[in-house]
Amino acid sequence: MAEIVLGIGSSHGPLLSTPAEQWDLRAKADRANKSHWYRGKTYDFDALLKELGRQKYSGWLVVEADQDPAKAHPLTHARLGHDCLRPLARRYWTQ
Repeated sequence: MAEIVLGIGSSHGPLLSTPAEQWDLRAKADRANKSHWYRGKTYDFDALLKELGRQKYSGWLVVEADQDPAKAHPLTHARLGHDCLRPLARRYWTQ
């Protein structure tokens, strides 16, 4: 079994060339974009969950809660994301 000796997190592509003080602008654009890439195609959120269910996906779903902790508590917002995603995943993956 392989042993992970280093993990590196990288932001989304457009953020790599955006000054940190402007990252919130990228988040607004991401929320407005209803297209999610998966295996060479784009899907809206519901269609992506349906496709993953159709493929019997059994991997991880990661809830991101990227916000300023001075404005919004990270764990609280991660839980909000989880609470929103869980029933959607169950709806599409338990058929």
